[in-house]
Amino acid sequence: MRKVLSFVFGMVALATLAGCATPARVEQMTIAPENINRYAAVKPLTKKVGVAEVSGGEETNPLWTSEIGDKEFQGALQKSLLQANLLAPEGKGDYLLAAKLLKVDQPMFGFNLTVNTEVKYTLTRVADGKVVFDKTVSASHTATPADAFVAVERLRLANEGAARNNIADIVDSLYALDVKVAKVTLR
Repeated sequence: MRKVLSFVFGMVALATLAGCATPARVEQMTIAPENINRYAAVKPLTKKVGVAEVSGGEETNPLWTSEIGDKEFQGALQKSLLQANLLAPEGKGDYLLAAKLLKVDQPMFGFNLTVNTEVKYTLTRVADGKVVFDKTVSASHTATPADAFVAVERLRLANEGAARNNIADIVDSLYALDVKVAKVTLR
């Protein structure tokens, strides 16, 4: 009986330490506020980009692991474009940016958890439906026990950081893009 109680107590303590998985948060995937100042210049895509479909994400199962959902990634992408002066007013964009999450590689366990993301972005001109920019971005982020003691929380932080780094890369690329070029493909 004592062994059974010890086992049950141990499992309850483990469940308490493990916690429930929560999805990646929009605010934590949005480009960092300290980076906003570098997007002050007027560029060819200033206030001309709308966000089209975001796909490939996965909903979080609270009993398993944190994931990056389509809705959350789209929200972070929109907020990041807004902060970088690229987001067009609703329905008035000259260009639409689509994002497809191709990979979100997560570790199953460990102390330092590194998440790698790979997202394909396509920028299409609304006037003629022509793809003017196509890029696949890979980015990663590592969360350590110093960031969060509980592994499920650490994984969520690594997800958010990898998504934020991925979005920052595409925002930098769009900010530097000269849309007068017929089509640009970067890999």
